[in-house]
Amino acid sequence: MSLTRYEIVRRYGGWSIACGDACGPPYLDRETAVRDATWVAELLIEHGEDVELYVDGEAVEIDPERAALQALIPTQWRH
Repeated sequence: MSLTRYEIVRRYGGWSIACGDACGPPYLDRETAVRDATWVAELLIEHGEDVELYVDGEAVEIDPERAALQALIPTQWRH
């Protein structure tokens, strides 16, 4: 299984989620970009993938137990 690495980077006048050579559209604030990238990383971990997330070059700790618990929460109740 390969490792997926996401990075929150300053691009396009905002904060974007980058993965390899791909870079998504900008978010207006860094916190929202981090929240969404963390959510995606947790979903991938929940399905057995290896994921790393970096913000400003620093690794963000992703809790695999939290990711597993998220699977039990109905989608409409998730934040």
